[in-house]
Amino acid sequence: MLLHALCRRNLYAVLPEINQLKKLLESLPQLSPLQVIGLVGALAPVLSARQDFRDSAILVARKGLVLREPTRRAASAAAIVTIASSCALEEFEVEELVRLVHRALGQQAVVRLTCYYTVDLVQDRTFRSYIMPIVETHFKRYVDPNLPPYVRLSKCFNAETAEYLEPLPQLMSCYARFAGVE
Repeated sequence: MLLHALCRRNLYAVLPEINQLKKLLESLPQLSPLQVIGLVGALAPVLSARQDFRDSAILVARKGLVLREPTRRAASAAAIVTIASSCALEEFEVEELVRLVHRALGQQAVVRLTCYYTVDLVQDRTFRSYIMPIVETHFKRYVDPNLPPYVRLSKCFNAETAEYLEPLPQLMSCYARFAGVE
């Protein structure tokens, strides 16, 4: 809350501390996805104002997607979507972040769950228009309108290990919101 207020109201007072903020960015993969959303949201004015800071944030998030622990990957996925949705970006940056979201949707269920949650929060229509085809393609992997019950449960749940493979309710919610179905 305090960091958000400082960045929003006193951006020029915060900019001299950009190196300290870059060090703070390095901690993104160690945080929970909700903490990442809050931190990146608080830093949005700085991310919008400074290209080098934005590049650092994207680099940290990209590196986090290849870490071993799924929870760190999930935090990085949250950072990617939050960066894309909370600050002004150049076209090439949007395209890079969309590619990273696509990569995150190919990872473990906890990472995909975080993606669905954060993508579902995106209000920016431009970013949503880039993400919608990816979410739609992903959604169609698990749904077949020709075969009742329409959901390919074998792809969503492993009955032998009692493990969910796809967080289908969150995917369906995300897709429905993107498709304009409420």
